[in-house]
Amino acid sequence: MRSRTPPDELQRWIAALAPGLPCRRPLVNLCRDRIRFTAVLLHAACRRQRCLLPPTHSPAAVAELQARFPDAALVSDDAIDPAPAFPHQPSPWPPLHRWRVRLRLMCFTSGSSGRPAAWEKTGAMLTRGARCALAALGLGGRDWDVVATTPAQHLFALETAVIWPLCSRLRLTAARPFYPEDILRLLARSPRPVLLVSTPLQLRACLGSAPRWRNLAGILSATAPLDPGLAQELEAATGRPVWEIYGSTETQSLAWRRPAREEGWRPYPGVRLDCSTEGVTVHAPWLPRPVVLADRFEPLGGGRLRMLGRSRELIKVGGKRIALGELNHHIQSIDGVEDGLFFPTETNRVGALVVSRLDRRTLLARLRQRIDPVFLPRPLLFVEAIPRTPTGKVRQADLEALLSRLRRR
Repeated sequence: MRSRTPPDELQRWIAALAPGLPCRRPLVNLCRDRIRFTAVLLHAACRRQRCLLPPTHSPAAVAELQARFPDAALVSDDAIDPAPAFPHQPSPWPPLHRWRVRLRLMCFTSGSSGRPAAWEKTGAMLTRGARCALAALGLGGRDWDVVATTPAQHLFALETAVIWPLCSRLRLTAARPFYPEDILRLLARSPRPVLLVSTPLQLRACLGSAPRWRNLAGILSATAPLDPGLAQELEAATGRPVWEIYGSTETQSLAWRRPAREEGWRPYPGVRLDCSTEGVTVHAPWLPRPVVLADRFEPLGGGRLRMLGRSRELIKVGGKRIALGELNHHIQSIDGVEDGLFFPTETNRVGALVVSRLDRRTLLARLRQRIDPVFLPRPLLFVEAIPRTPTGKVRQADLEALLSRLRRR
């Protein structure tokens, strides 16, 4: 794919989609195949239709989106002919570079703190942010395939695995592996080096197979803080760099770091973060106005910043303060714990959900070595799985439903 030019295959897909998709209605893009997802995205841009990206593929999330936008049409992989008859005549569609000025998206937050919130995005916002990100990481000229393990409907994969390839020499791919063996097979078959886009939760699960990865160019992580120890293990196992980007649905990605080597975050070119006692305000070239972050940072010097945690996640127990994210990091880093999540309780303490083969006494003893005893979880609840979205987030509604079921027992 030439720089800044979508592949010819996309042009043919868009032309083939034309008769089958409704006009003058918003499109809910549910495609899991990233080539088809992108074709629908650009099709909507060519026709000046708004594209809605649900926070998850769950029936409840899709039903809620339909209730909020009753005139919207659902578009999924099943609705698209897997082998369209590509026309040989010139396409009647406007030149595809026009998607930058015509694309209108509506993205949604994960719902980890309540009902998913809607945020409008335009092609201009996404492409300008992509150029800043590619310049910061030095990826614009790389002839690599981009493979993401997360859905393209989530802004992390949308930016890195769809928009970045449309703005650079990085290559768009349809693959979305999930299990470690899926990633292993995909890397072995790839004709080009692969930039693997994934989450800390999935990367931890893949650590055992990482030494066998071939054709890996690098790893890019987001959606939750990446443990520096895990980043170091991944770099040692693969011999490739592990980058982490920071952002939000409200702002898009805006900073990066290499956590195996540095603690501080580096803002993208042109991005400024104003830190104060009341929060952090983001100024970015692609944002129409400044945005106040939910996370707190402090300056480290040299333009870098240290993340302190989310303002709403700071809890106070026994006169001592800590962020829930820090507690989650400690429990998840214990050998023998598959997953763990702290939550505030109604008694002004903290509880925790844990997926582990360890017994309660052993787990509490290991936690006591890592955190102040005042933050030991009460209750400590063992579960078979924590209800996470494909990006590793936990929606507040799903957490409350699980806790309710556990209380009834």
